Amino acid sequence: MTIDAGCDSLAIFQLDFFPKLRLLDLRKCQNLRRISQEHTHNHLKELTIDDCPRFESFPSEGLSAPWLQIIVIRGAENLKLLPKRIKILLPSLTELQIINCPEVEMLSDGVLPSNVKYVIKNEV
Repeated sequence: MTIDAGCDSLAIFQLDFFPKLRLLDLRKCQNLRRISQEHTHNHLKELTIDDCPRFESFPSEGLSAPWLQIIVIRGAENLKLLPKRIKILLPSLTELQIINCPEVEMLSDGVLPSNVKYVIKNEV
């Protein structure tokens, strides 16, 4: 599912409303602030958040998606923290790209699953 521009009323994306979703691509959602989730998502494999400048957080208990393999976050100027408990809740994660997110704190060793191959952090 791709949501691209014209979604200015979207402030919270409720992942639970889409239990079979495999790909989530949120682009140019100017007021998107967070993703919410109450239940484990067993189908999501790829998540992209691109040019959503107000995006600031993932679910407070962490993003629980055991089959999620790729996360790309680009241009989220307010994002400070990545999902909590990544190593436990995202065991299939293999690629993490953080691009132009100047407020994101650096990751310490041992925070990511051992199979993560790419961590990119470019700041403008």
